[in-house]
Amino acid sequence: MMKEQKYGRVVNTTSASGLYGNFGQANYAAAKMALVGFSKTVALEGKKHNINCNAIAPIAASRMTKGFEDHL
Repeated sequence: MMKEQKYGRVVNTTSASGLYGNFGQANYAAAKMALVGFSKTVALEGKKHNINCNAIAPIAASRMTKGFEDHL
C-alpha cells in the first residue's frame, strides 16, 4: 500500500542489547541487531518511493538491569 501511495513511514523498535551486546543475551541481541539490518534495507528499498524507515533503540537503567554493568 505504501508503494502505491508513494509515501510511508516505518519505525522499528530494537534494543541497545543488539547494538552494544549484553552479558547472557546472545540470542536476544542477535535478533534485535537483525532489526537494524532489516530497517536499513527497507530504508534503501523504499527511498525511491518516498518511504522512510528508522529504528529506535531505547536504553535505560533500572533495578532489573542492576548488576549487568559489572560484565561490561
